[in-house]
Amino acid sequence: MLTMPAAAVLSLFLMGMILWLINGFIPVPAGRIKTLLNVVLGLIVVGIGLWLINAYVPMAGVIKGILNIVVVIAACVGVLQAFGLWEPVVNMARKIRNHRWTHPEQDQQPAIEKAAAEKAATEKTATEEAATERAAREKASSDKPATERAESPHDSAVTVIVK
Repeated sequence: MLTMPAAAVLSLFLMGMILWLINGFIPVPAGRIKTLLNVVLGLIVVGIGLWLINAYVPMAGVIKGILNIVVVIAACVGVLQAFGLWEPVVNMARKIRNHRWTHPEQDQQPAIEKAAAEKAATEKTATEEAATERAAREKASSDKPATERAESPHDSAVTVIVK
């Protein structure tokens, strides 16, 4: 009777022979059917190999976990490449990475915040206009003689001239 590891190795050899026959000698129409057979048999080989490693190779559990993740990712990439989907997935990932995703709700301010922002802008404009008028008056008053400056009704400060 065969032991489990010997049976697994024999099944791996058998799968390899089937793949060799399908790709070399058995007239299978090229295209999707041949690709599908190769992918299915390849996944069986990868699964049996991973099972053999997990069951019969002594190593730390963390390392086995990392090995399992790497093998599963490699198998997924191989399946995507076999069906011609790898490039679209890479392009989609590249577009996601280079594009800033925003929600339309975040771009629009709620009505209360919008009203507060408009009020602040109006107050700022009024403050800037008052400052501009004050600067214009000061400039006009600086052109007047010293006696007229002190008598200006808009100026509450007294100008002192020292000679």
